[in-house]
Amino acid sequence: MSELGTVTVTTWRPPILTIPPATPYHRAVPLQELRRAQYFTYGKWTGGMYVTPTIAGSRAGALIACAWASLVTIGEAGFRTRVKLIMDTSREIARGISAIEGIQLLGCKGGKGGDGAAEAAPHAMVVCFAADDSRSNNGSGLNIYEVAEAMKEKGWNLNSLQNPPCVHICVTLQTVRHKDKFVTDLRDAVKGCTTAGTGGGGGGTKKADGGGSAAIYGMAGSMPAGPVNELLKAYMDITMSC
Repeated sequence: MSELGTVTVTTWRPPILTIPPATPYHRAVPLQELRRAQYFTYGKWTGGMYVTPTIAGSRAGALIACAWASLVTIGEAGFRTRVKLIMDTSREIARGISAIEGIQLLGCKGGKGGDGAAEAAPHAMVVCFAADDSRSNNGSGLNIYEVAEAMKEKGWNLNSLQNPPCVHICVTLQTVRHKDKFVTDLRDAVKGCTTAGTGGGGGGTKKADGGGSAAIYGMAGSMPAGPVNELLKAYMDITMSC
């Protein structure tokens, strides 16, 4: 039985010898308490503060089934065509990012472009970048999380990472048609954040005055993993209650 946010757990005590069967007793357990037992949190993960309602995370069965159905539909040839489009776009975006003053690419391997010139190429469809004071003329100490917030206002959803502070874009087929706009928007966002002076020194580790991920990661960076995980659980409680 369920009663307004609680689950009633019924327990039977077995009869002892000739003693008549005992009547059941009830203990009301809040749903939130039960849900928390299945949460998975990783507050200090380099991929960002992570919390999911189950251990499966983003690998839910429905998504796996959809991925399989998509592969069956497009076939191996279609898959290879799409992979090439995505990888070519990733390299073009990486090339554009490397030309923006104040930020630097992370996790890229050395390679050569179509003209034979050396360039950094991403290993896969993820392009990661961070603040780079060594390439900034004014040494403003750009806060990379503020850049991510500025990009969000332009319609881009970037993933915030930590240790070190950075963000990445996961390139998909939807990105292919808009790669040039992404680089242009990113250049404008970096310029805007640098001019506003919202960044902190040390590659974006100082807490910013604004909200969003910049404030969250600025606060979490100075806290141990335990309190951060509790905050993530509280966030999930609110999300699951909506």
